[in-house]
Amino acid sequence: MKAPCVYVSNSNILPSAVGILSPCLIFPEQILRKNGHELTSIVAHELAHLKRRDCLVNWFQLTLTTAMWWNPIVARVNHLLRCEMEHCCDDFVLRATGISPYRLFHCFTGRGERTCPEPDSWVDTRIRSTQTYH
Repeated sequence: MKAPCVYVSNSNILPSAVGILSPCLIFPEQILRKNGHELTSIVAHELAHLKRRDCLVNWFQLTLTTAMWWNPIVARVNHLLRCEMEHCCDDFVLRATGISPYRLFHCFTGRGERTCPEPDSWVDTRIRSTQTYH
């Protein structure tokens, strides 16, 4: 994988990994105000998306959703795939950085920076399931 380009935007956007042939990371300007652990976790999470080639999977998902927009099963599978992408990248961050699961999930869920909203009870279950890394 070639090194991604990094852009900082003054728009109110979510951190994003984009591009299939020319990968890029896009971060909001306010991310630069985060502490070291949070910033490292967010960057590692977005790099995990690039490493896993999630942009390519997203492209296939978008193509399928466009062709089968009327199918509720496609919509549900789409949601589940996106959630699993986020889970996999979270797991990567836990293994790569050694950050505690509580700090990681506070970083992502406490500030509305997740693309896969889940109830609070899910967060507790997810934290317990990731504690095998520590």
